[in-house]
Amino acid sequence: VQSILVTADDDNVSGVFRLAFRGHSTDDISVRATADDLRNALEMLPTVGSITVSKESFSNGFVWAVTFLTDYGNESSFGPIPSLSISINPTDMPDLFATEVTSVAGTSLLGTGARIAVNNELVAFKGYEQQKLTTQCKSTNGLLSGYFSLSIGNTRTKELPHDVSAMDLKRELENMRSIGE
Repeated sequence: VQSILVTADDDNVSGVFRLAFRGHSTDDISVRATADDLRNALEMLPTVGSITVSKESFSNGFVWAVTFLTDYGNESSFGPIPSLSISINPTDMPDLFATEVTSVAGTSLLGTGARIAVNNELVAFKGYEQQKLTTQCKSTNGLLSGYFSLSIGNTRTKELPHDVSAMDLKRELENMRSIGE
């Protein structure tokens, strides 16, 4: 998971930026872009596999979280994903992009003290298998309820409620002998 954080000292950030990944760059992306807008821009790059994007707004900026679900060109590979990089200079080639930039005269990011940065929030894979747990309801009343447990080899979690918190699920998984942090 990589985050893209756009902030300014005042509530006046505006303009556009571009992202690069593995030598290819997007067209201009507005700082007001939706999560879908950013996902679509990234998925236009020939080097990006399947991703999900979410966005949150706060008083003086925005943050998008980009989750790489697959590694393009090797959909079954689970390994480190290179960092996205950013440019606010309309003439930069991808090799000049950086992971953190601050607005200066003549750039496309505007606002008092405006800056943008990419951070690796979660370095996934690290040689460990990643799995996604999904629950869904097929009852006519649309209410999900009940308990479940997870098992790996001969180790099993205790019964967990259908709405277990991420922290409680993490704790239970880490209590299993065959699971690391």
